[in-house]
Parts: sequence; C-alpha cells; structure tokens
Amino acid sequence: MGIDITDNNLLLRLHRYASRQDENFVTEAFAHLLDHLIQYEPVIAINILNRLTDSRFIFDISQIESIEIKTQAVTDQGKPDIEIRAIDFLFFIEVKIESEFGDKQISRYRNELNKSGTANTLLATITKYPYPFYQVDPNEKPDIDMRWHQIVDWIEKENPSSEITKLLCNQFINFSKGRNMAMEKVNWDLVGGIKSFINLRTMIREALMAQKIQLESESSAMEYMGSFFHFKDNKSKDNRFFVGLDYKKPNIVYIETAFDSDKSEIKSNIQLGEYRTKSNGKIRWYNSLDLETEECHFFARTKASQLKCLEEFIKKSVNFITTTLLI
Repeated sequence: MGIDITDNNLLLRLHRYASRQDENFVTEAFAHLLDHLIQYEPVIAINILNRLTDSRFIFDISQIESIEIKTQAVTDQGKPDIEIRAIDFLFFIEVKIESEFGDKQISRYRNELNKSGTANTLLATITKYPYPFYQVDPNEKPDIDMRWHQIVDWIEKENPSSEITKLLCNQFINFSKGRNMAMEKVNWDLVGGIKSFINLRTMIREALMAQKIQLESESSAMEYMGSFFHFKDNKSKDNRFFVGLDYKKPNIVYIETAFDSDKSEIKSNIQLGEYRTKSNGKIRWYNSLDLETEECHFFARTKASQLKCLEEFIKKSVNFITTTLLI
C-alpha cells in the first residue's frame, strides 16, 4: 500500500482539538478502523486480529460476525482501552502514547479476565515506547506487548479492495507517523540524499548572492530548514523574507514574506505565488518551485542549468515582492 504523508489528514486536524484526550483519541481511531475492516474487509480484519493476539488465539473468517469491539469498557477493575470479544474469547488491550501506566493496572485487568469465566483470555499493551515495567514487577507483565510502529506496519502490508478502506487505512497510517508513533524505514539513499540536500542549500545561497541578497540568519526545526535574508528596495528600506526547504517535501524550494494586512487589495491582482494564513496582523505571501515537475526538469539539468533555474525563480519572486507587495 503506497503511503504519502501529507498535511491533508483529517485525524491530525481533529487531534488538535483533542490533545488532552490523546490516548482516547488514538484508541477510538484504531477501534474505528478495526470495526470498519471487520464489516467491509473481513480477511484483512482476521489477519490483523491474529497478529494482535500473536497467534495465541486464531480467529477464523467464520467467526467474523461474532467479534465485538468496545472502547473504555467498564469493569470492576478499571476501564481497559479496547475490549475484543468473540465466542469463548475475551481480549483486553491497554493503549499508551506518552502517559504512564496506572498502579497495578495490568494485574487488575488480569484479575478481571480471570473472573470473567471466558475460556480463552488475553491481555496486551500497545505503546509508543518499549514496555519495561514487568522487569520491576513480574505481575505487571502483559501476555503480549506491542509497539505502535508494528501495528502500522501490519496495516501497510495489507491491500484493501475498496478505495474507502484504502483512504481510512492511509489516514490512520499517516496520523500515526504524524504523531511519531510510527516512522518510515531509512533506505540506502540516505547518504546520497543528504549530500544532494546540502548541495541544493549551497546552490540556493549562490542564487541569492547573485541577486545581491544578504544572509541575515539561519533557522531549522523538525519540519524545515532555511534562512532569513534581507535586501534594500528602491526606498532604501530593509525588507525581510525567508527561503526554505521542507523535510517532508524536499523537492519544494519556497520563498515567503509578510506584509501589512491593509494591502489586502493586492490579493485580487495576484500574478505570482499565493497568499496564506494571516498572523499578527500580517498577510503571508508564498511562492514555490517544484523541482520534480516536467516544466522544471531540475534533476536532469547540468549544474550550471540548475543554478540558473534557481536564480530565475528567486529573481522573479524578489521582483514581485519589491514591485507589488512592499510598494
């Protein structure tokens, strides 16, 4: 299943409003996906359920209609995050992202399972980080301890038949990666990729210097890296803009600046770039160059031609800033 992490992820957007209910949100999202698979993709559901039980209990496709999934099930010993029931089977899953386990939480849930009268029971944990607690107290060792990146790997390996199921799976996978609960594999092209990335940064600086634009400061974060530059317009006023690269989309070179909101009439006459979010009374203008487009053919160019391509992009952007936005 091909996965592309993008900003267009409904779960990530909704999670902003439920950050104080982090684990409950993740639990509900995962349970919803399992419910959907049980109803519409039973073969995939069976595959994932059998992995969740570490094959200690084998579900059969004929049992699919008997499987029930509940979240925050109420018991005398607490509320297990996920409860999975089938004929002669009861399965508790405790979900953790950043928070710690409660006092005797695992042993309390095991006691609840033992007194349930169900022939087959299992107790599992799904955590973001390794589960070491049973090293201190053997009674707090679950039957199965899993990590979120394993769950995501299982889902990625499946091939849903419907587009709706593919969308739901991709949404959960991308949400998990966006929350750093899972991650992409590091491939052999790491070394060459980093070298090319550094070369691109150097080339961007040279293209800026060709426009007599001076470096002000550099900035980097988990999502991006770039530099602030400044230049003087015809009125000898210093103006500031940012040129950066996004780690998630390293094929995009972008330039942005901000201007006073009282110039909003410019938005109706845009000829280059686009206008983005307002911040602190400013309107942000953004322009980008996609190095992978057929129009650009950046990676097929010679080094001199690549530099020329960047110089033209920066020159057009800076000219638009100075002649339209900052007049």
